[in-house]
Parts: sequence; structure tokens; C-alpha cells
Amino acid sequence: MTSVNGSALTLQPSVALAQPTRRLPGESTQYRTARNALLAEEIELRGRIERVAAQRRALPPHFDYHAATLSYQ
Repeated sequence: MTSVNGSALTLQPSVALAQPTRRLPGESTQYRTARNALLAEEIELRGRIERVAAQRRALPPHFDYHAATLSYQ
């Protein structure tokens, strides 16, 4: 994968991206641990969704049966 200017991108693991920059007042360690795990899963899911969307966009054009049959009438 490359960036807009052509240089290689360095991807960070989702667990690293999910680490908070600040904590909420009064949040427990148990809550923060669970929230970080959930956020890491959400980041991974988003990546999978993006990869599937890219594969869908890369599909070759399909045959449109309906449009083809209209041209014979």
C-alpha cells in the first residue's frame, strides 16, 4: 500500500490504535480494558469492510441480461 505521494505507508496494529490518549473521569480499569478490546475489533472490522469494498470495485463488468434482452425487441 502506498500513500498519495507514492511513499510506503506503515500500518499500525489495531491494538496500538485502540490505546486511549486520555481516560474518562472515573472509568475503571476493567471498563477501559474492555473498551480498548472492543475498539480494536471495530478497527479490524472497518479494515475488512474496506478490503471487501475494494474487491467489489475491482470486479470486471458483469453481463446485464435485462439490458441485452431489451435490445432484441
